[in-house]
Amino acid sequence: VSLNLLSLNKANPLYREYSGMSHKGVNGSLDFNFVKRSENGFWIRADGRDLGLRTQEFKAGVEQQGNWAVGFAYNQIPHFGPYEISTRVTGIGSNTLNLPASLVLLDQTLKTERTATSLTAKKFIYDNLVVNFSYKNEDKKGTRLMGANGNTIGSGFLGMVFAPEQIDSNHQQFEATVDYFTKKFQISAGYYGSFFKNNAGNALFVNYGTNSSGVIQSAAPTFQSPLSLAPDNHAQEFFVSGAYNWTGDTRTNLKLGKTFAVQDASFIPAYLLPAPIAYSATDPSKLTSRSSLGGKLDTTNIFASFTSRITKEFDVLASWAYEDQHDTTPIDVY
Repeated sequence: VSLNLLSLNKANPLYREYSGMSHKGVNGSLDFNFVKRSENGFWIRADGRDLGLRTQEFKAGVEQQGNWAVGFAYNQIPHFGPYEISTRVTGIGSNTLNLPASLVLLDQTLKTERTATSLTAKKFIYDNLVVNFSYKNEDKKGTRLMGANGNTIGSGFLGMVFAPEQIDSNHQQFEATVDYFTKKFQISAGYYGSFFKNNAGNALFVNYGTNSSGVIQSAAPTFQSPLSLAPDNHAQEFFVSGAYNWTGDTRTNLKLGKTFAVQDASFIPAYLLPAPIAYSATDPSKLTSRSSLGGKLDTTNIFASFTSRITKEFDVLASWAYEDQHDTTPIDVY
């Protein structure tokens, strides 16, 4: 067990970027490592690093050697923007930004933080047959530095708008395998699933300040539509892999995989779009009547390899890979 004390006389923007230390003074953290094994092969393990800081990690597990095992892990990953920002944009951290007429500048710190939790399990059915399972849940929240082009303003130059993106997403991953192995060959069959959800919504909107007459400021670049945010999506893969040892020096490997990826998150509703675009919703030649992309991509992967050591100085390696991507996303006028 160790106790760490770090005194900072200044929160340096570059130093804090991945350390998460954003204020001066004393920062304390705890590290520990615990391992215990019984005479019959029962293990208990626990490990902690940077506990008490934004970069903390913890993992623990119990195992009956050669029979079963379960584990748990947790970690945080911060990211602070390396720039100190002064802006009159308000609403930062939401999906609606405001550009007020006031010229008062506010200091802003952009940062994101990921927290990930995972569970693992393993069980031997027989001495040479084992089942594995893992699950990981990751949440990411904060704001990310971003800007966008507006329309031309003033003398005709392209207006740039400071538009920090709201980050609020969840990513879940599942994986399960069944492994069978002997001295001659090994085979594994499994499933992997990835599910991404953007809780921030599908669009980032910008509102502009008005002058005393209620008219949008002429010096403010405006958008023709909201900014699209990362859409929800998911992918699932089924795979089989195996290997055969012809001799102690010659081996063949083969893997087959099939992945189904889908992106069918809803579009930005037409009634939320600015007038020039919203009006075209009644004209199919200008705006599709579809409510989502309906994106679907099926991928087939095959990989095979052969390796052999002929002599101590001479090895032979041959491999072959095949990939077929079948995109069935509907083609339409958008």
